[in-house]
Order: sequence, then structure tokens, then C-alpha cells
Amino acid sequence: MLATGAGAAAAADTAAPAKPVPAQPQPAKANAAPAPEFGPNVRIFDPSMPVAEIQATVDAITAEQVDDEMGSKRYSLLFKPGTYGSAEEPLIVQVGYSTEVAGLGASPRMSPSTGTSTSTTGAWPRTTASR
Repeated sequence: MLATGAGAAAAADTAAPAKPVPAQPQPAKANAAPAPEFGPNVRIFDPSMPVAEIQATVDAITAEQVDDEMGSKRYSLLFKPGTYGSAEEPLIVQVGYSTEVAGLGASPRMSPSTGTSTSTTGAWPRTTASR
């Protein structure tokens, strides 16, 4: 039987539903790994950070640690590869008790600083290391 006119429209409405169009494959989303959490006493510095910001962080930790020989807080100051400080704005790192300073490069030469590093603990003679 062939439907015509209004009947054809009604027949089309009751016809089997159209097959769904398969979804186009989506490009794989880059699953950015969350930044690792090293705890509240680990500071990781990047050469793109302003020297004044790094200096303020280091100075605050030094002030907290300078008389805290038997304290329970430990700090790690980690520097990503790159250059820190300049002749005009040197980075001065005073290391107190229970504070570790390390470069994260494959060798120490990958995280040079222009400035000084000194021990403020009195446990060793005050020494200065500069580049």
C-alpha cells in the first residue's frame, strides 16, 4: 500500500528511527599529571621566579631556623636547572639548622647562582661559596 498526502507524513513519523550517527573519535586528552606534593617544608624554585621572591622565602626560613638546632622542622630548598641571581641582584642563601639546599639538575653546574651561600648555624666556621 502506498500512502500519499497527509498519510505519507504520518507514515514517515512512525517509521523506524534513524540509526544514530557514530560519534567521531575525539582526540586523546592530555592527562596532565598533578603536581607532586612534597609537603609543606619543601620549596622548589624555578629560574623564572623573581629573585626577590626567592630571597624572601629563603630569608624567612633562615630566620626561623637560625636558633632552632634541635627543632623538629626540616626544610629542603630545591632549585630547578637554570641561573639564579645576577651581579645586580645576587641571591644570598644563608643555611640554618636542618635546611638542605640542592640543585635539581644532572650536575651542580646546571643550577648556578650569582651570590653567596653561608652557614649561619655556628656549627661550622662561617663559609662563603660564590660563583
